[in-house]
Amino acid sequence: MGLESTHPANVSSHDQTGGMANEDEGDELQRLRDTVESMGRRIAELEDRQSKTMALLNSPSPEKIDHDLRNVINELVLLRKVLEQEEGA
Repeated sequence: MGLESTHPANVSSHDQTGGMANEDEGDELQRLRDTVESMGRRIAELEDRQSKTMALLNSPSPEKIDHDLRNVINELVLLRKVLEQEEGA
């Protein structure tokens, strides 16, 4: 076997695509790492927003945010109705 056995024309198609498969796997791995990093940043942003919302609503836990927000909206609607009645009287 001489140098001609390593010439691209003599390399099997499996060998030729093996490098591309490894490159594709490397690209996919990097894409997944980038996605995980991006998701981590997004989670941090959402946790920060959640903490600020909890503080604004004086909510003791994240699970209470929806309940407390509904209470605030209901109180606002009630206050508007009371104000409308007082203005009409």
